[in-house]
Formats: sequence, structure tokens, C-alpha cells
Amino acid sequence: MKNTLILSILFLLLYSCSGNKKDFTIAAESIRTEEIKKYVSELGSDRFMGRKPFTSGEAITINYLADNLRLIGFEPAFNGSYFQNVPMVEISSSVSNVEIYRRSERLFTFSSPDEAAIVSPQYSDTVEITGSDIIFAGFGIVAPEYDWNDYEGLDVKGKTVIVLINDPGLYTGDSLLFKGREMTYYGRWTYKFEEAARQGAEGILIVHDTEGAGYPYTIPRKSSITPRFHLQNADSNKTMCQFTGWLSAEASGKLFGQAGYDVEKLRMESCKRRSVGFPLNIKISLSICNSVIFSKSTNVAGILKGTRRARESIVYTAHWDHFGIGEKENGESI
Repeated sequence: MKNTLILSILFLLLYSCSGNKKDFTIAAESIRTEEIKKYVSELGSDRFMGRKPFTSGEAITINYLADNLRLIGFEPAFNGSYFQNVPMVEISSSVSNVEIYRRSERLFTFSSPDEAAIVSPQYSDTVEITGSDIIFAGFGIVAPEYDWNDYEGLDVKGKTVIVLINDPGLYTGDSLLFKGREMTYYGRWTYKFEEAARQGAEGILIVHDTEGAGYPYTIPRKSSITPRFHLQNADSNKTMCQFTGWLSAEASGKLFGQAGYDVEKLRMESCKRRSVGFPLNIKISLSICNSVIFSKSTNVAGILKGTRRARESIVYTAHWDHFGIGEKENGESI
């Protein structure tokens, strides 16, 4: 869907930059809702098999994109080709025995993925976490420009951090706190995983909240049982946490309840400057078995060369990939 919209926007932009009002009008009128719907419907159809990398669905998808780039006049971007190989690794994680302890007493076990959507990004066949201390680190943000550091005074090396999704401005309505209800990169799950790794944590769990995430828990749940793709790198993702994941709102309430805290009250308390994280005095153990596949995926790109400013570029990009074929939902598996 994004690719189709991008191509339409690109034409509109190129015409508008010419400064000719007539050209702009022609370009604007050439973008028709029905045509966009046609492309979206095609890309979302069963023919593309969910557009998963490393599958025949990828081949169908990238050829479809290249054919359309060719039709609308874009030249190949990569030495005569629309395609660029991208070495990647596919990791599928199977998680078991997600157990929560206090001292030596087992308090409860979370079911995976229904309560705990956990994966390992490392190229390891197995990951064993035994008695890892859980540390609450607020929103898990270190942002000097906002005078904010949720990790200040916390030692999380070799431990598991649990953090809140999004950033504080969303929940306070204070437009001067970060960017208010507009999420910054600090609010995204990707940043929180990255920062936890920089802090030396062995694992990270995000408390799911539909408002903060922008989607229901079913999304991270489904992602955790779907193969994930990473760029191949020399360190085998060892700089990442050994495990990353989400807890459902219900599971989070259960976990914090054992430590004597209410999640909603804790979230609002964490929106205050200089709020301090703390150990929950609870430990987590879990086992992960990974299936690791090394292969190549494909970038698709074309170039429409300018004339007046030929040495300058405007880049539009999107991802073409999706989940492929997985669990059935409402009778559909794509």
C-alpha cells in the first residue's frame, strides 16, 4: 500500500516542483482513488502470499514493483537492475517456561505468546535465562535534550528491565513534555530495545497499552510467533539483549501486583521528571529455542532523473514485506 501511495505522491511532487500550475493540476488530477485502491487490493491479494522475504511471495512482489516502476518511466537504480541483494538472517523463536520468582518461590508462569510475547534477536540456537532480576525503568528513555534519564541511578547490567510504551507526553497531555501526544522515536519499541541493550540489560519487556502502542496486544503477539528478519552482521546480534518482548496489560498487572504496585498509577508517576526506577524484587526465568536461516532479500528501486537539478535527489521509501502465511484469523491465514 505504501509503495503505491509513494509513487503517486512522487509524481505530484515532481510536477509541483516545476512551478507550472497547469502541470501541477494535471498531476493532481491524475491521482485517482480507484486506481490506488486497485494497487492496494492487488498487493494485499492472496497471489502475493503475504509478501514474506525468503519465499516465492517475495519474488512475486519485487517483480510486481519493478514492472510498475518500469511502466511509469523509472530507470533501474542499481547498475541496470531494479534489484539489490540484502544479506539477512531469519530468526524464529519458540519460548517456554516463562516463570516468575520471588527468591526461590515460583509465583506463576506466563503463557507464551498469549501473556508474554518474547523472542531472541541473537543468532543462538538456545537462550537460557535463569533467575534474572527484574528492574522497572519507567519509559526506558535516555534523552538529554529533554533532560530525561529513566536509567539514572539504576544498575541493569545482566538484568531484565521492564518499561512502558510511548513517552510521557502522551499520558499527561502536556505539549511541552517531549512532544505531547505526538510520539517521538524515544516512544517506539525499537528504541526501548536498543537503549536497554546499551545499558547492558540481558532482557527487556514492554508493558503493552493499546493507546500507547497504537495497536492491540494481538500485534506483538503475532510478531513473536512470526519469523523476524535482521540484517546480517559480524557480531551475530550479540550487542542486542538476549531476549526482547512485551507483556499483555493483564500479565503486567499481575506482575506489578505481586510487587505491590498498580500499573496505571505507576505509569502516571513515571511521567514526572526525576521519577526513579526500582527493582521489583522479582526474578524471571525462561527458555528460548531459535531456528536461524541465512539468506538474501531484495531492495527494489528506480530512479527518475531530474533536469534542472540533476545532481540532487529526493528519496521516497517504504517496506514491501509483510508476515506471509501464519495463524488463521477470521478464517484467513494471509
